[in-house]
Amino acid sequence: MASSTDKRVVYFSRLKAIACLAVVVLHTFYAADAFAGTLDRHMLALSVRNLMMWAVPCFVMVTGALLLNPKHEVTINKIFRKYLPRVIIALVFYSIAFAIFDAVLLKKPMGEAFTTGLKAIVYGTGWKHMWYLYLMIAIYLVLPFFRMAVRSATDTEIRYTLGVLFVFQSIVPMIPIIWNVEMPFYILFFSIYPVFLLGGYAIHNDII
Repeated sequence: MASSTDKRVVYFSRLKAIACLAVVVLHTFYAADAFAGTLDRHMLALSVRNLMMWAVPCFVMVTGALLLNPKHEVTINKIFRKYLPRVIIALVFYSIAFAIFDAVLLKKPMGEAFTTGLKAIVYGTGWKHMWYLYLMIAIYLVLPFFRMAVRSATDTEIRYTLGVLFVFQSIVPMIPIIWNVEMPFYILFFSIYPVFLLGGYAIHNDII
């Protein structure tokens, strides 16, 4: 499973290539739903979109498999000098680019578009798919903590942590939706994505 060429894990590259296509399909059908017109087309668009929802978790799992590996050198300095700048540059560039694109279509002043783009960076009011960049910034910021935990944890402790996080971040939040009963129990992780991050590492290293 972990065959590699020149330190590149081949199946990671294949997974990311397929996930890239899935993201394109997801957003295409998400946009197409606005023009569905009929219930059948609406259901088709949403069904295809939902079937592609695995793509972003897949990217996060690959990130976890690579960057949580204790043999992979990831220092705080490297995070702030290499990983974070790439994401922040992409966030700034595309927030402004998409704002200019909207301004051209809506025939708004270019100066206003630039201001709108800058505000979108701070308030997250740009195109919806930009949320992934904010997610990656958060993951990189907490990466040292997760690396420290993985480095000192046994396989059993990793499986235990994954089980607890999965229950409280995936199953427990569904209870109020299904049975209309509020649950007082919660874990101080307000996102499912740490499960994907740690899960990617655990699967790649045959812990689960």
